[in-house]
Amino acid sequence: MKWLVIACLLAATSAHAEPDYYPRFSGGAGIGWFLGDVGVLHPSGATFEVAGEVTIVPSVSLRATYEHARLFARDDILTSHLRASLDGVAALVRHPIFGFGDKTIPFGGDMFVLAGVEYERFAFESGGLLARYEAVVGMGGTVVISDASRRPYQMIEYGLRMMFSRAPDPGKLPFGCDGPCDTPTKTAPYDHTIVMEVSWLFGR
Repeated sequence: MKWLVIACLLAATSAHAEPDYYPRFSGGAGIGWFLGDVGVLHPSGATFEVAGEVTIVPSVSLRATYEHARLFARDDILTSHLRASLDGVAALVRHPIFGFGDKTIPFGGDMFVLAGVEYERFAFESGGLLARYEAVVGMGGTVVISDASRRPYQMIEYGLRMMFSRAPDPGKLPFGCDGPCDTPTKTAPYDHTIVMEVSWLFGR
């Protein structure tokens, strides 16, 4: 049902989906919070992201991002948190589903959905690397502060991204503890991750 609603929103793009003041090029940085799965581990932590975007055709923009995070991972048997770092690059398509505002006012915005693919690399402090691709879907909103006499435009963007990937083989994960429980147990076949974020961007 959730995917049917998203499909209907995409199909029902209004005439104001892309405000005519919206910049064709934009870029900026943001912060967020990562909550996810890596096999039996459940890392969380703050993220930092830089992004650039270009509008290809009305209501369709291509976005490239780089993300870095310092994470604390845990599972059911760890006696203390396991530190890890994450680096990821993504290619995304952003599609506004409706917008508000026009050239006569200095304030407007939109709501959007996005989809794409991300390549991420985990490095665990106990040793071990994990690299993989993830499918990405997301949604959010943008508040644009525009002034025809002053550029670049300033934008505040907020939203969330959900990532889905194949869970790693337990042999690719760092040990969770010493002794008889040094091998993670079998996990679900897929990992699910959510990133909540807010960004400040500039555009022309």
